[in-house]
Amino acid sequence: MLGRLAERKDFTGSFWTDLMIEEVRLADSVRDMLDAGYNVFVETGTHPLLCRSLREIIEIYGAGNETVIETLKRDENDWERFLETVARLSLVGKQLDRGVLTKETGKQLDSVIKKIEAENQRLEIVQGETLEQSICAVLDTILGPGSGKKASGNRRTGFFDMGIDSVTALR
Repeated sequence: MLGRLAERKDFTGSFWTDLMIEEVRLADSVRDMLDAGYNVFVETGTHPLLCRSLREIIEIYGAGNETVIETLKRDENDWERFLETVARLSLVGKQLDRGVLTKETGKQLDSVIKKIEAENQRLEIVQGETLEQSICAVLDTILGPGSGKKASGNRRTGFFDMGIDSVTALR
């Protein structure tokens, strides 16, 4: 709404009223934060409604090293989503005070971090490979050896031809 990075003094009673009726200037605010050096954006709502808009704005104005992290999602376990959010913050280099975590929570968090790292490693494009080679490697991992090569040999091969019923199967 402000079109700039908000300060603590901005959050008055009238701010919240105005928020309901005034135009929200999200792009201007995000650009201001990017200019100020912010590179991690966490949407803390009950469902990630703004993440897509944030990513689009960052794609236009960002430097390429920005991260958008979702917190909660409807119909998903809040605790698991919270742990995933904290894990993703840790993986982008944000320091965590592990002293405030119980031993069990620390173990859960470590497990989530390992899971995300494995997913990221599986989907990384290896330097020196073409995009086609990287996609073939991912398909081999998901569908078994030779699947990617089969797809690359025929430019008309679609996901269904490779045994994938929908794009969401690649999540």
